[in-house]
Formats: sequence, structure tokens, C-alpha cells
Amino acid sequence: MLKLCSLGSLVLAVQVASAQSGAGASIDPAIFQAVVQSEAAQARGVLLTDVRPVRAGADLLAIDADDLAPASDRRRDLLRRMQVQTTDILADKACMFARGVPAPPGHDALPREVAETRARCRARPEFTSIAIGEAQGGDADSVRVAVVRVTTSRYRVVEYTLGRSGAGYTITGQRDIFNVAS
Repeated sequence: MLKLCSLGSLVLAVQVASAQSGAGASIDPAIFQAVVQSEAAQARGVLLTDVRPVRAGADLLAIDADDLAPASDRRRDLLRRMQVQTTDILADKACMFARGVPAPPGHDALPREVAETRARCRARPEFTSIAIGEAQGGDADSVRVAVVRVTTSRYRVVEYTLGRSGAGYTITGQRDIFNVAS
């Protein structure tokens, strides 16, 4: 499916592959932990995680409040035990593209509000903010999980495939659903 997507002032026509199929149940703690650990290994700066699950069928290209389920105490407890900071990915999304390619010569005068947001975001320590979907599809031995990842220079949606490994899960594959960098 072709979809128009707006990320700040950037508008793209994107071929969309669905990362969600069907309604997701509460995520298994072992799956959640495997995804968070993988994201922590790839994070730029500190990893921040939203405790709200990404809903099945969410618009992963331009995530907003309607795409997030209510906060999960179970996720909050898991993150606390893993010593991972929590965040509001929607607030962090305001910092998307605050770093990266500079404006071309003669176009560097930004509107005051944009310049203030950009300065505030650049003053923050480097971070990677994520929101994790529920486990989807597969069977008892294999599942897929979508992750929305926001940094100050990138918006990326990744779909992980996880396989059972003893009492836990390991990442057996990952693919980009959407990836835009500045």
C-alpha cells in the first residue's frame, strides 16, 4: 500500500509493509526483555522506553496518541528491574530531526518556535526513545514485535522476529518497516 506520510516539514510517499497482524495479547516478559536489550545495544546515547504499548494496527509511520494503548504497569515494573528509563515518545518525537543535515545556505532562518525546539532538543543528552508493540502472529516458538524508534536525527520502525530459546526468546531477525534520517 502507498501512503503519504508527514514527519515535521518532510512529506513522503512510502510503500508500507504491515508490521502488525491481528490483536496482540499482553507481551511475554521474556519477549519484552529481549527487545529492550537489543534496542539498548543499538541505542545512540541513553535508551528511553515508553510504557505504553503500540496498538495492533497502529499507524507506525506517524505515531500519535491514538496509536498507543494505556500505560502498562507490567512494562513499567520490567523496565524498572532492567534499570531502563521511561519516557513519553510523543514528547520526544518533537526532537526528531533536531540534529542532522543543516539547512541549505540562505535557508537557515528558522521560525522562532522551531529554532527554540531545536535548541532545547540539542541541549538534551543524546537519546534513543522507543515504543514497543505487542507480540504478533507466529506460533508458540516464533513471534514478531514492532518497535518505533525516535532519535534527534532519525525516525525508524523496526520489526523484530523472535524465536524461543530455552525459557526465553532471542532475536532471530529484524527488518526496517520505515527509516528516515536527517
